[in-house]
Formats: sequence, structure tokens, C-alpha cells
Amino acid sequence: MEIKLGSVYTNKTKKYLLPSLKKYGDLFEKKFTTLFKLAVGIGDLCLVDMGIITKHSIFILIDTQYSRRDFKEIMTWIRCQTYYHFDYPFDDIHIGHLHMLVIKIPQKHEKASAEFVMGNYSKMYELKDLNEIFKGRKEQLDVFNKDPEALLHFIDKINDIFKTNVEYTGWEGEIELPFKDKEEYFNMNLFKNKTI
Repeated sequence: MEIKLGSVYTNKTKKYLLPSLKKYGDLFEKKFTTLFKLAVGIGDLCLVDMGIITKHSIFILIDTQYSRRDFKEIMTWIRCQTYYHFDYPFDDIHIGHLHMLVIKIPQKHEKASAEFVMGNYSKMYELKDLNEIFKGRKEQLDVFNKDPEALLHFIDKINDIFKTNVEYTGWEGEIELPFKDKEEYFNMNLFKNKTI
């Protein structure tokens, strides 16, 4: 991940998994939206290297300098919630302002997490959940529902990237590329030869 202070990093975790946290209700959403989220991911390789394995969790990197008072208040509240997993300073403990919050994916959407890791986007959510969680998010809904028009754009993209001549007819795969580890895991650059 290329994290730049002051700008939000967009990846597939942010697009396809983070919205599942809406299941935790309006109060969570209200508090959560006040935090400045630099990036989200599905893991931190530093933790993996220490033997800490987290399944079905979302790692949320917060820049506390944008709302230090709100951050402290929200963290006090969120640490008491059942979906709170853990949190830790992400940069210098004394002078830094980056903090990692790890939230469990709602149990109902653990399947979504597993399918996401395998690149099976169209199998992540039930139809009723899609309408509830992703209402108004056409790009994501097109991927989940394998929209025919989005498929045409995807095949064009595939042909352009890989210099191929894939045909539209008969395509049964997903209409989104699998994620790249370096875009979805924190600290991947520290462990270039590490397998997850």
C-alpha cells in the first residue's frame, strides 16, 4: 500500500468489504464516519510475522491528528463493543499519529470475507444484503451481480492490460481482477518474499 498522509487509499477491501460494517448499526456508523481513515486492509504482515493470525477482520488505519478528541472518545466506546478485536499504534508511539483499529467482520458476512480472499466477488453477499449494504454503489453492485454492461468494460480492460483477445460471449468468471496482496495487506513492503 502506498499510504500518503492527508489522502484516502482506495483498494478492494475498502470497496467490497468495509461497507459490511454497516451491519453494526447507526451509532457505529455515526461514530465511525468521524474518524479520518487513511487506508483499510485485511491484515498486517508484521502481525503475521509475529504469529498473530486474524481471520475475518478489517484493519483500519486512522490518522488521529484530524480529530484527536473524537478519536479518544470513539476508541473508549469502541473498545467496549463485541466487534472490537484490538488496536495498536502504527507509527512512532510517542510522536506519531497513525493508529490501527482492527474490527471483526460481522459474523453474518464472514462468508463474504472468505469469498473476497478467493476473488469470488459475485459469491460474497446474499441479494438482500447487497441491496441494504451497497444501495447507490453502482460500481460494486455491477461486480457482485455480474452486470452485462460492466462485463463488456471488464473484458475490454482485460484485453488492454494483458494484450489478449478474450471474447465477451461465454465469459463465466468474475468481472473484477483478484486483489494483489501488496494493495490489501499493510507492511507488505517489509516482507517482500513472505507468503501469507
